[in-house]
Amino acid sequence: MVRMAISRWTTPALRTSLQDAAGSSIIKQIWLLDENPMTEAEFLEKFHMELDDQQRAAMRIAGRHALLLAVPGSGKTAVITARTGYMLFCRGIDAGEILTLTFSRAAAEEMRRRFTETFALPPSQTPAFRTIHSLCRSVLSGHCARTGIPLPDLISERKPVLRGLYRALFPDAEYPEEALISAVDARITYVKNMLFSKEQIEAENLEGVDFPALYRAYEAENRARGRMDFDDQLLMAYRLIRQEPRVLAALRARYHYINVDEAQDTSYVQHRIIYLLAQPGELFMVGDEDQSIYGFRAAYPEVFLRFGEIYPGAAILRLETNYRSSGAIAYAAACFIRRNRQRSEKNMRAAKPVGEPIRIVQFSHLRAQYPWLVKELAGIAPGETAAVLYRNNGSALPLLEALAEAGIAFECAGERSAEFFSCARVRYALGVLDFALHFGNADVFAKVYHRLGIYITRAECEAVLAARAKGDARAPLAMLAELYAGSRREEAVQQCEAELRSMASMQPPRAVQYAWRKANGLPQTADDLQKLNILCALAESCGDLAGVLPCAERLRAWEGAAQNGAHITLSTIHAAKGREFDRVYLIDLMAGILPAEGDAAQAGTSAAEEEARLFYVGVTRARDSLTLVRPMLGYCGLLRASPFIRAFTARMRGSGIPQQR
Repeated sequence: MVRMAISRWTTPALRTSLQDAAGSSIIKQIWLLDENPMTEAEFLEKFHMELDDQQRAAMRIAGRHALLLAVPGSGKTAVITARTGYMLFCRGIDAGEILTLTFSRAAAEEMRRRFTETFALPPSQTPAFRTIHSLCRSVLSGHCARTGIPLPDLISERKPVLRGLYRALFPDAEYPEEALISAVDARITYVKNMLFSKEQIEAENLEGVDFPALYRAYEAENRARGRMDFDDQLLMAYRLIRQEPRVLAALRARYHYINVDEAQDTSYVQHRIIYLLAQPGELFMVGDEDQSIYGFRAAYPEVFLRFGEIYPGAAILRLETNYRSSGAIAYAAACFIRRNRQRSEKNMRAAKPVGEPIRIVQFSHLRAQYPWLVKELAGIAPGETAAVLYRNNGSALPLLEALAEAGIAFECAGERSAEFFSCARVRYALGVLDFALHFGNADVFAKVYHRLGIYITRAECEAVLAARAKGDARAPLAMLAELYAGSRREEAVQQCEAELRSMASMQPPRAVQYAWRKANGLPQTADDLQKLNILCALAESCGDLAGVLPCAERLRAWEGAAQNGAHITLSTIHAAKGREFDRVYLIDLMAGILPAEGDAAQAGTSAAEEEARLFYVGVTRARDSLTLVRPMLGYCGLLRASPFIRAFTARMRGSGIPQQR
């Protein structure tokens, strides 16, 4: 006989239909809240939940705010799902009073899916799972509907607007590269989410652009057109609930119980909104400041360290058992992250045995890592998953066609090939190479004339183009040599021509290096050096110089869509967050890349700690196998190893935890 419990909060119509359907196959899938709530033991048995002691403590905490510090792989999603069900079935809480906020729309859908699969409740009896952006938009929409104030149109993509404003504000500047527009976009998100004042925004510096001027223009454009962006939704909702007591009171009356997932990725303004909503109710915040890697988006993990101060009397709970990674990986990761000081202490332990050794693979030259990775990935067993993780998107480029040619299906998460090729220094280097191969092409000349080292003015370039348009078939440099006849500049033009002709006969990697130096000078940063090394690796894979530019065009257009049957993932560490794989290869572990240069390399700084957290997130994506990969030599000389390799493996020596070199 099927036991059917009918909730006191079902409607009369639903109650009648449920009674009429008793014993049906539909009702067997539904378990509604009884007038007499379940015991914890009944709840766990009914829904086949196996929780450890820390997970059960988190599930049942009640009557006060709580922060749950959850190490990687500790089952935090399972706990939030269990806790939400426990609130319904054991505490007798109305589903409409419960709100779970997540970091992304995909996370909200996944949480809702897991809840529905576990408890099989109809939509009308399922608590809300939302992003904070969607909550804020509903707050604004409701207020506008009540007051008759029009709701601003939402900008779905900010970058095209910024690009147009940049060109209007700085007409003499070169076309903005994608990386610069992305940096401006991220900085706008940062200043808005950190609730910067006008004075603070005016003091913001961003290399390559007058950020305050562009920000002012962007805001003025949006006001004039009645638009808002995703970050404005947060700001406008925050101001509304602060200034309109009735709006805040209505939200508090509706949601008495608030769960927040991935709270380490929550921004300052989002935390302020949550604080206002949760004051009279019960807040359950879940996250791990050791996995906070979105500082550039204004993630604010500092709340974790001050939680007891912000929410007096709050409980601080922990999930410290890692069910994902092998003992070797979990131990090394736990030792490594203790280098950070801005964190809460957690004693991560593995549920799995020690497992296979952590591998540290060093190559004498960068070129050797790519065929080795292809061979490794080709040997992945059916049903196994593997990921190649890296700091910068460009690291994947030399692998894309190599894997495709080997017939290995893969997906490329977080792939932005176009951004790599939109970098001005990459474009200039490829442009100079193009000019060396197509000496008489006036269109190519027009793109790189100012990068040839012979100080050609725009007026002189336009004169050359005008002559070609009138039928002069001579090569652009030949025209300039005549124009400069008898001067030192004539010699400079002739020398440039000789260098370009020589470049066309070089081996591909050497020609790319020469083109880069001609266009940009020597690489001045680790990031530029990595870009040059990647271009050289691509050039070498082409076999001949004529294939380099077509290869670059193919990769520029690479869409990164998952291929059928793909069990291999290429991804930035940022894009891999929240995912896990049987095998993980962390590549391009070089000083200046991970950790990055500048403040990020200075021990004790917030930037340095975020770099360590990024590495920590990367290694803890691995279930059973972890391989750290570094080349010792690149196409331009020595490559210094990331100091994280030594720090990660240091405490493994003599600990009984295996490693393999």
